[in-house]
Amino acid sequence: MGWWWVFPLLFMLLMIGLCVAAIYFVGHRSGSGQHFGPWHMMMGGGRPWGDPTYSALQVLNERFARGEIAKQEYEDKKATLLSGR
Repeated sequence: MGWWWVFPLLFMLLMIGLCVAAIYFVGHRSGSGQHFGPWHMMMGGGRPWGDPTYSALQVLNERFARGEIAKQEYEDKKATLLSGR
């Protein structure tokens, strides 16, 4: 009768494992290419940490895709970002 505490402990560990697995698999199955969760952030998310040109290029691409800026302005700003000035 002294081992009754083992079953609740095992159940709790099983539930924690299921939650971790659900977060991992849901985060890596998103079809948009964007993932979430602590594992993806720790692995760098496909880009180096602290790379400001990635986020700037992403914003620039999104603005161009929405039609907020013209093609010439887009190309000039993209060349400036990539040259590192």
